[in-house]
Amino acid sequence: MYDCVLASDCPSGYRCTGRGHCEPGCSITHGGIEDCDNIDNDCDGQTDEDIAARACERKNSYGTCVGVESCQSHAWQCDALVPAREICDGVDNNCDGQTDEGFTVGQACPGQGACPNGVWECADATNQRCSTMPGGSDDRSSNEVCDTVDNDCDGQTDEDAPPLDECETGDQARDGKDNNCNGAADEPGCMVRVPYNLPGLFVFIDKYEATVFENADCTGRRFGEEKYVYDYPAGWPPGDSGVTVTLYACSLPNLRPSRNLTWYQARRACQAAGKRLCTKRDWAMACGADWDGSNFQYPYADRSYSPTACNTFTRAVGDTVPSGSLATCRSRSGTFDQSGNLWEWTDSPCEKDASKRSVQGGAYECWTLTATGYQACDFNDPDQRDEDIEQRHQCQYPMTYIDYCDLPNSSGAAIGFRCCWDAP
Repeated sequence: MYDCVLASDCPSGYRCTGRGHCEPGCSITHGGIEDCDNIDNDCDGQTDEDIAARACERKNSYGTCVGVESCQSHAWQCDALVPAREICDGVDNNCDGQTDEGFTVGQACPGQGACPNGVWECADATNQRCSTMPGGSDDRSSNEVCDTVDNDCDGQTDEDAPPLDECETGDQARDGKDNNCNGAADEPGCMVRVPYNLPGLFVFIDKYEATVFENADCTGRRFGEEKYVYDYPAGWPPGDSGVTVTLYACSLPNLRPSRNLTWYQARRACQAAGKRLCTKRDWAMACGADWDGSNFQYPYADRSYSPTACNTFTRAVGDTVPSGSLATCRSRSGTFDQSGNLWEWTDSPCEKDASKRSVQGGAYECWTLTATGYQACDFNDPDQRDEDIEQRHQCQYPMTYIDYCDLPNSSGAAIGFRCCWDAP
């Protein structure tokens, strides 16, 4: 038993009675005013009831944030923010009465390319973005296409755009721009890029078998289109001497390709047009390779020879067709007629006989050497089909022992050419 005068003289769980003794029971504390301490201070059988909230603050070097403190789970809890460095999040982080200071959120921002003007908004805690630009809340960008417009709004024009199936001719061939997005500006004629996946190697090849023209701009008289007519001028001889006339190789669609010309004449026409004869490898890569590293035996299929896809003798046309007129005879690089139509001169020496030059791709006609001399090919003869017909119309990539060749001063109604160009 304890003697007491005040309630505080008694231990917890006791009260000071009027007789001055501490007896078990509720002891009024804090003057009978309820406090947030998990004690029934007013001895009404309840704990921490009806406690009024009060102002509170949190303070540090960033500032002071004011809030309200209330009794939660028998403890005072202050809801004031902890002052922090201002970031771009729409919150007054440092409690100075301003939001996102140091940023320009809500103000006008200039769009770029195809994206119109917008407003600045938070991209993350420390960066802003224009609402109409890529990733913005009102994103107006789109995939890049070949149209001389910055569609994806990144400050570049036509980058990574799929090439257009168009030729740069006329004014477009002299404007210094890559109008068809094939990777080169002002390429000489209709050309596509050879799919070499090698850094810094930009080789282009004629899209169509070449036609020889009188003028550098591919106007004037055309030569060599007729089957058995040699109509080249005397000043443009079959050999490499006595040349007084300049003729030009042009790669254009829907024209009959030139033939009845020698390797010397084909090389000369390419050089006059600012190009060169393709090597066998250039030619084979354009015919049978793809940008993904795949290799194909024919421009239109992997291993299966088609008697109708290209202008070979199995189509029974009996002559050339206009370049590019057979949509089925297109390679993955975009060239036409690399199988059939005309054999094509290349700049590579024959592997079997260095005095000759390699010719590629076969032609509209087919002759084979038999015991009794040359005869027309027979597609129904399995030996001829496998060893002669199908092989001569292959892309021959990867490079193989198959080698079709002719003397550089020879010519014929079934031999033509196309050119290559090394982009600057």
